[in-house]
Amino acid sequence: RAYFGLYPDTGADCVSLDAGVDLGKVYGLYRDRLVTAGNVDVIKTVFGGDPFSICKAVTEAVDGIPEPWRNFILMPSCDLPPDTPLRNVRAFLDCADGMRARHD
Repeated sequence: RAYFGLYPDTGADCVSLDAGVDLGKVYGLYRDRLVTAGNVDVIKTVFGGDPFSICKAVTEAVDGIPEPWRNFILMPSCDLPPDTPLRNVRAFLDCADGMRARHD
C-alpha cells in the first residue's frame, strides 16, 4: 500500500512513479505542490515494445492527466536497461514530441 499523502511533507520536489501506479491519481494529489514523473513501463514498453505500443503508452500517460504540461515529467518507470533498442528510445521521444505539439 502506498502512502501518497506523505511525500509533500518529506521536502521532495518530485515523485517518480513506477509502472502500475495510477498516474492520474497521484498527479491530482500533487500537481500544486510538487512535480509528478513517470510512469511508462520501461521493460514491457520502452525496452520490449514496438513503436506503436510505445506511442500508445505515452499517449495514455499524457492523456491520463488533466494538465500534462504543468508539474509533470513524462518518463519511463525506472532506468532504461543499457541494451534498450535505440529505435525504441527514439519512438518514445518522437511520440512525446508529437504529444507536445498536439497540445500547443
